[in-house]
Amino acid sequence: MFAFADVVMPTYDYPMWWENNTGALIFGWIVAVWTIICRWEIFKKAGLPGRWAIIPGYNIYLRFKAAGRSGRRVLSILFAPLYLIMLIIADFDMAKRFNRWIWFGFGLCLLSPIFYGILAFDDSKYTAKAIENK
Repeated sequence: MFAFADVVMPTYDYPMWWENNTGALIFGWIVAVWTIICRWEIFKKAGLPGRWAIIPGYNIYLRFKAAGRSGRRVLSILFAPLYLIMLIIADFDMAKRFNRWIWFGFGLCLLSPIFYGILAFDDSKYTAKAIENK
């Protein structure tokens, strides 16, 4: 015999969403920690205290300042498309500040964790004046 509850509410043996995405969750945390470590080192190269890379919002302000842009550009976060454009410009300016070619700026935009790691842990020096011909 069957119970009425089996007809109304069948039971399924599907795994829960967090059981399927454990690998993605762990990978996301690893990328987030790696990005914080890289920004910490880049801020130190730029003459800023590295611990400020942990503070949400303020690290974006410092990212604009390290790229040689006005810190007021952080207000572009209120309008998402403009903010995205400002971050891309800041990535290209950051590449210039570390005496890198424009292709490195594309790498900073598209594969940030990898290219910020390169900036953080190679022997490149931060220069306050951007080189115009690169």
